[in-house]
Amino acid sequence: MSRIWVDFNPSPSALYARLRLDTPRSTEDLHRLPSLHEGMSLKIYDDENEADAVLRLRDGVWVAENLTNHRTVWRTTATDVVGVFRDALIALLPSLERARIPWRDGEASDDFDRLAQAAYDTYVLSAFRFGLTTDEEAIHVPPWDLHVTTYAESDWIEVVSNDVAERPLALVGFKTRDTPFDTVTAQPVTAAGACQGAPVHHSFEYARFRFQWRQDPFTWTPVEHLNVHI
Repeated sequence: MSRIWVDFNPSPSALYARLRLDTPRSTEDLHRLPSLHEGMSLKIYDDENEADAVLRLRDGVWVAENLTNHRTVWRTTATDVVGVFRDALIALLPSLERARIPWRDGEASDDFDRLAQAAYDTYVLSAFRFGLTTDEEAIHVPPWDLHVTTYAESDWIEVVSNDVAERPLALVGFKTRDTPFDTVTAQPVTAAGACQGAPVHHSFEYARFRFQWRQDPFTWTPVEHLNVHI
């Protein structure tokens, strides 16, 4: 089904949406369509919404009517998702200090590990699950801050750094050097998903991230952009 950019007007819950034919994104979509015609089924979207609709011409204006399967969508990236998770960990620090819960490298308590894993599941893995598939069993990522021996049977998050790396780097966890969680710990990975060599460390500030989604044995699809259905 064809997709086209619209103006959800007056609100996402309205029974119609106006096609925004004057926007660059609509123009790009129209180039992919043979023509516009009455009764045409479309998937309509904007920055925060998606829905199925039927195309109608009303008073010389193309509108999408009979909106069904409306979904609110968070359009984001793997880099942004990991950044939100890091922000959540930093936001926890005042309460951790007040509760005397150790969180620093080498002294982090089991309580902190449980909080970090819960935040990782909530902010990162949930975004991948709802941004890639409706089947929660389709995403398999090792626990946060756990050094494993292989990623051959799992999905993983790749660290993309300005530094030239001999092998792909899998995100393991964060470290603290100057400011909380300012450093990324990553594990070099072979083409077959095996861990090889010692972990490396990169500045979070200059790192980007991609989700490596396992499709078949020794085959992963890199994902940078996500449409998370909320």
